Amino acid sequence: MSNRVEFDGLSVAPNVLETIVRIASEQVDGVVAVGGTPITGAASIFKSRGPSVEVSAADEGEALDVAVYITARYGMKLTDLGEEVQKAVLDALGSQLGVEAANIDVYIEGLQFEG
Repeated sequence: MSNRVEFDGLSVAPNVLETIVRIASEQVDGVVAVGGTPITGAASIFKSRGPSVEVSAADEGEALDVAVYITARYGMKLTDLGEEVQKAVLDALGSQLGVEAANIDVYIEGLQFEG
């Protein structure tokens, strides 16, 4: 993605888009964290943590492709959780920037158990 994304004369930095997506996703009940589960111990030497949010322009800047990587609370119906995250991201992008998302992909990378 380039350094800036243009929407009707408004220039937005990619990290601003990622922040909007991250905050919208974190506000959904059942999302423990945006990004996979933290990697600790010896595994952290061999495995790098992947991205938590990816945003790229689609359709000549008229819409966005979004990928969100989350950790979900154990016991949630994951399909419903994914749909709620998609709706929250779509609403946030629409209300804050007036743009649509062509695709919002939600990847559940981990589960958080209570206790």
